[in-house]
Amino acid sequence: MNNQDKNQRKKERKQNRRLFSVISIRLILIGVIGMAGLFLVLGFLFLEHEKAEAHELIIKKLHDVREDSFSMLEETVNMSLSDDAVVVEMLKNESGDLSKKLRAYQEKKYLNGSCEISVIDKNGIITASTKNEYIGIDIHDEDQFSELIPLVEHKTTFVMNDLERDSNDAFDKTLFAAMPFSDGDGFLELEYSRNGVENIIDGILARSVSFQSVGKDGYMMTVNREGMIISCYKPEYLGKNISESGLSQDRLEADNNKVFRMDVFGEDSWVVSGLRSGITIVGVLPISEMIDAALRNLLAFSILLIFIIIVIFVVVFVILKRNVIDSIKSLDVGMTQIAEGNLEQKVDVYSTKEFKILSDGINDMVDSLRGYIREEKERVDKELEVAREIQLSSMPPAGSAFSDETRFAVYATINTAKDVGGDFYDFYMIGNTLCFLIADVSGKGIPAAMFMMRAKTVIKNYAESGEPPASVFTLANKKLCEENDTGMFLTVWMGFLDITTGLVKFVNAGHNPPLLIRDGKPEYQKVKPGLLMGTLDMARYRENEIQLQPGDALYLYTDGVTESVNPDDMYYGEDRLREVLSGEIHSVGKDYCREVCRDVLLDVNGFAGDAEQADDITMLCLRYEGETT
Repeated sequence: MNNQDKNQRKKERKQNRRLFSVISIRLILIGVIGMAGLFLVLGFLFLEHEKAEAHELIIKKLHDVREDSFSMLEETVNMSLSDDAVVVEMLKNESGDLSKKLRAYQEKKYLNGSCEISVIDKNGIITASTKNEYIGIDIHDEDQFSELIPLVEHKTTFVMNDLERDSNDAFDKTLFAAMPFSDGDGFLELEYSRNGVENIIDGILARSVSFQSVGKDGYMMTVNREGMIISCYKPEYLGKNISESGLSQDRLEADNNKVFRMDVFGEDSWVVSGLRSGITIVGVLPISEMIDAALRNLLAFSILLIFIIIVIFVVVFVILKRNVIDSIKSLDVGMTQIAEGNLEQKVDVYSTKEFKILSDGINDMVDSLRGYIREEKERVDKELEVAREIQLSSMPPAGSAFSDETRFAVYATINTAKDVGGDFYDFYMIGNTLCFLIADVSGKGIPAAMFMMRAKTVIKNYAESGEPPASVFTLANKKLCEENDTGMFLTVWMGFLDITTGLVKFVNAGHNPPLLIRDGKPEYQKVKPGLLMGTLDMARYRENEIQLQPGDALYLYTDGVTESVNPDDMYYGEDRLREVLSGEIHSVGKDYCREVCRDVLLDVNGFAGDAEQADDITMLCLRYEGETT
């Protein structure tokens, strides 16, 4: 993957992260808005619920107070009857008119005559009474006294008749109650008038209301006909007129038994009222208590809801991370390695059925792609093999060159890093002159091979035209610079050997210096090289000379020799090359040249070991023998 592809992939990932952030922010906003809407709805529902609860509470409290007053009536009447029985029993044992004594007692205890007192003997005859017309009546003969018969028949020890109420809680008949005297001699009977019963109940009610709260801050109170608060759970309101609270008698009577909203003593409250024969019972519950309760419930529910949402979110996130996010990451890792060229990578994300289908699809696609690449590689390999054969065939065969020549010997070898390399060598005769050269083209593969073929042809054409060595390079360089759109270049070392004198005229275009081996001692022939060929069409090259003596040899090589690398990333180097060339070789002629190239190649391969060959290795060895007699 080149830098442009990597940058494009980084850009795509950055865009994906930005898109993910935008989506996440929008989802969070939607969630926040949804939660806010949910809390508003819940708040409204809780307020309505608390409103209904408040209404139910205050109405129930009013009902309970009213019902309690009637349930306490029997107890109160029983206690009053017991007290009266003690007094009347004493009066009965005294001499004198008992009815008269009863009326005196009545005036003392029941000032408004709200209760009639009667004494009944064992047979059910009224023997004395504060009401004269009752004296002498047999209770068995009067329907209004029929409820007292079980007492006379000793079936019970206390009798009180049932009362019925109208819509205003008033009574539709009087109240009878009776119990036997302690000595067993007759019975005492009390008959309360409607007003008398109501007075008792009002007293009960006043005591009951004084201890009745509504909720936490609410209260009950009773109001008389004059609008005076005569009893209240909050004593600070006793004696105040109801108008001071913000209520009015008319409103209380108009909304009887109905809950309404109003400011009571400066506090927004729910109010309910009930009339009871001139007495108004009022229940008050501050709305703030309802709101506080709603907020508390909303807060508790919200905490629970948030906790549940967090738990659900964590569970969903874990499931989503495990089944989706981690799977996507695994897919991305696998796809990244595949995109970087690792076609052996397998995508095995099988967390869900969908990812399994996707993974299998990717693997099938990579398998097909690997097959296409293998087929293409085989095709390219065949083409490269053909190109390599063409390339090698364009160079003179090292082993059979000048087999009949005794004045010199030449041998060359090339080992390409790829099937087709950019190195080349050449040698040919022009009259009595041996032209020999070695070159290294930038790059590898078919483009380098094509440029090599062109350079080889151009140099040979100018050399065979009879131009001197420096002019050959100058003209060839200018030609190679033309239409060099690929920007390729090459280094070249070329020598012209006069086989009769041993004089070598040479030109160096940026190439490695050759080694002159004389008397078994190799020395580098370093001169200032010219520019690389193919870089600047105005370049000029300089001619140099080497005088060879019989038995001297020149060793030419490309940088694939000295720049070979071992597994420790160490270079082979010029010093090691010179040391190898210092070895004793007893052969002469072509065998000598062959053994020189063989020894160097073996040493280079031994040095490199398992390290991959990174560059072409090309060598040429020339040995000058001189004229023979």
